[in-house]
Amino acid sequence: MLSIRCLCSRLTATASSRPCLTAANEASVFKSSSCSAAPTVCLQALARPHAGPGRSSRQVRAAAAAEAVEAAVPKALAVDFTVLAACAQELQAGWVPAKVEQILQTDEQTICMRLRTVSASGWLHISWHPTSFHLCMGPPPVRGAASEAFSFGEQLGGSLRGLVLLQAGLPQPWERVVALGLSSRPSDPISHTLYFEAMGRYSNVLLVDQDSGKIKAAGRQIGGSQSRLRQLQVGGSYHLPPPAPGLDPGQPRSEADWVDIVTKTTEQLGDQKGRAASWQQGLVRAFQGVSPGLVKDLAARAGVDAAAPPAQLDQAAWQELHSAWSAWLSAILTGRYIPYLDLASGQISVLGPPGTRSVPQNPSDEMRSSATPADSTSSADMAALNGTSPNSQQQDEDQGGGSIHALVDGYFRGRQADEGWGRLQQRLNKALNTALKKLEGRLTSLKQQADTGRQADATQRSADLLMANAFRYEEEGTRELDLEDWDTGSLRTIVLDEGKSAVETAEGWYGRARKQRRAGKSLEPLISAAQGDIAYLQEVQASLEQLQGDREGTSNPDLAALQGIQDELVAGRFMKAPADAALAAKGAAKGRKAQKRSGSAAAGLDRFRRFTSPSGLTVLVGRNNIQNDELSHRVAKDGDIWMHVRGFPGAHTLLQVPSGSEAAEEDVQCAADLAAFFSKARPEGRAPVIVASPSDLHRPKGSRPGQVMVKKERVEYGRPDKSLAAAAAAAAAP
Repeated sequence: MLSIRCLCSRLTATASSRPCLTAANEASVFKSSSCSAAPTVCLQALARPHAGPGRSSRQVRAAAAAEAVEAAVPKALAVDFTVLAACAQELQAGWVPAKVEQILQTDEQTICMRLRTVSASGWLHISWHPTSFHLCMGPPPVRGAASEAFSFGEQLGGSLRGLVLLQAGLPQPWERVVALGLSSRPSDPISHTLYFEAMGRYSNVLLVDQDSGKIKAAGRQIGGSQSRLRQLQVGGSYHLPPPAPGLDPGQPRSEADWVDIVTKTTEQLGDQKGRAASWQQGLVRAFQGVSPGLVKDLAARAGVDAAAPPAQLDQAAWQELHSAWSAWLSAILTGRYIPYLDLASGQISVLGPPGTRSVPQNPSDEMRSSATPADSTSSADMAALNGTSPNSQQQDEDQGGGSIHALVDGYFRGRQADEGWGRLQQRLNKALNTALKKLEGRLTSLKQQADTGRQADATQRSADLLMANAFRYEEEGTRELDLEDWDTGSLRTIVLDEGKSAVETAEGWYGRARKQRRAGKSLEPLISAAQGDIAYLQEVQASLEQLQGDREGTSNPDLAALQGIQDELVAGRFMKAPADAALAAKGAAKGRKAQKRSGSAAAGLDRFRRFTSPSGLTVLVGRNNIQNDELSHRVAKDGDIWMHVRGFPGAHTLLQVPSGSEAAEEDVQCAADLAAFFSKARPEGRAPVIVASPSDLHRPKGSRPGQVMVKKERVEYGRPDKSLAAAAAAAAAP
């Protein structure tokens, strides 16, 4: 195993002739084959990856642990130098060399590269999001990923597709920059380098031509107006970021020297700030590659208060701290580590869970044999990308998975899905509220106009009365007379229009009555349509509220149902389509075709909420109006029982009854309870539920998804609080 101050021979065999790319013109990216002079770091990962179909039960548990990490989204994970170095190690050991088969840009700040080795295939995810920046192997991107919507992904694909990944390392010691070297063939010199700079809001991904040192593509271009010190623009020269201040942690030094450095740096920092500083702040300032998260991990292992000033630490505390520091250095310099994610702090440690006293040996030759099989690209397999650690037999099951990639991927996949779910939910709520407010205002206006239209008869009677008494106006030479109303017998004052005779005024009023009558007739369908749209949007709103309240996680069909609601609103022109709507629809269509080809009709039912009645019958509940429509008109068959709460927006519910059988009363009651629960009648203790046969359902012409007419029905009463869903929610509550 190589020291951090040495180059891996695989990384530097062809690098000595490459041009200088550093700002100080002191070293190339992968410069020298001499270990004493090389600034490049290639850290080989020795954690064993997923072993494919023949994986052990421990590897299966590691995969489940990765999925659990995704589900339990902890505090923000800091991808510091330690995490990035471990990820680079694992990538170099497990996926080099590998052919780049495909590149997708799934969003504005994430690219996915499909890598294929002799025995494995997987996706490398690189994100330069300001708060979610990371690099790791992970599952395939979801269908409909909008790569065509981003020029950066197209540029990378045009330049790198078909090339071979030959190097994965750190071009600058103790800095958060990963360099991926690529070439046409394994025996050729590096022709392109893809740099990933993991630096918070300054994170970036850049493609550099190795011969010219020029930037060919950039995830985020930085001009002179944004930075006077370091511009990153296509066509310009690439320079590595300036090194952070501090000492090289890898330089040999005694415990006394290390304590002295930390103490003096802390004192200087306190003098600068005008107040006492902690040893944690001093350690971060004193050495390169040290983050606050790392120091907190070291403090926890040593049992020392991270906020304490150096003067409060006795010799035993310093010894424990230095021991933890030495273990971290050993793990980084040799690549022997135990990845562990602390869900409470949101930090990844390379030293295993608290209490781990040593870092195991990590034979790298096991990495290749246990990579993901080329034909296996399932989410579960990729989530457990690297299976268990090489020393898994010596570890307790609670010490985390053996792959740093599995931990990073599981964390960020859950977090990004959670954030995406929240953003989409907020966007849909806003669109619904806006559309409902607009429709309600329109309905009010139409009703006011309709009230005016209903005055046609009164206008007609006034015109008749005036026409019958027109001669009196002429005889008396006046514009105003009190005339007897024929209907009521009372006197009414009729005033002629200005400048018009009695006959002319009456004719004008006849014309007004005709217009009012026509307006009333034309407004009726508009009012009906507005009322129908409001009822429809209330159904959509109810579906959205159910998804918000009953969310089971972002990797299950709830997210697809949320996207289905977006499709509904876009199709109904209640909201604008997102930029990648067409691409997402294209991907969804591909998914449906793939499902047809596989003949997995039953798999499609997984999109619905599914429950089992007391007699073992299946109860399906729609998650949105599109699913309601499909459930009522495609899935439902003769003999099944269809339900919907009466008088409230809610989900369509289907009790599936096998042919030749009849549902027991307790099964019908179970389904009715669920129909009441998944509706706006949930707060009610008891709600009427329409029960009908699917053959009695009719889709009105021109109706929106989920709208039905029932020819024949009966009523059962559902009890929302007695439903299976209510019981499940109560059991899941803390």
